[in-house]
Amino acid sequence: MNSSSVFAETKKERQLKELAFLSILYFCVTVAIVTLMTLIYDVISTGYSRLFNDYELGLISKVTIDNPRDFLTSLDSRDPLKAGIGPAFAGTVWLMIIVIFATFPLGAGAAIYIYKNLLQKIN
Repeated sequence: MNSSSVFAETKKERQLKELAFLSILYFCVTVAIVTLMTLIYDVISTGYSRLFNDYELGLISKVTIDNPRDFLTSLDSRDPLKAGIGPAFAGTVWLMIIVIFATFPLGAGAAIYIYKNLLQKIN
C-alpha cells in the first residue's frame, strides 16, 4: 500500500467527519434560532395585546400610568398604581457600573499576560 493513498483516505475521512460535524452544528443552531424567534413572537404578541387593550387585574379595571417617569423613580408600594421600580433600576445600574470597572482591567490584564508570558513559553 502506498503511503500517499493512506493519507488520501485519511483526508477523505476527515472531510466526511467535518461535513457531518458542520451539518449537526448548523441543524442545532437553526433549531435554537427558530425556538428563540418563536419565544420572541409569543412575548411580543401577548404583551402588545395586554398593553393596548383593556384588561382586568384583580380589582383594577385598567392600569394606567399618568407619568412614566414616576414608574421609573417611585419606590415599592402595596398599591399597584403607586408602585415603581426605582430602587431595582438604580441597583441594576450600579451593578453594571461596578462589573464594567472590575472586569475590563481584569480581562485586559489577562490578555496581556497570555500574550506576553504564555505565548513566549510555547514558542
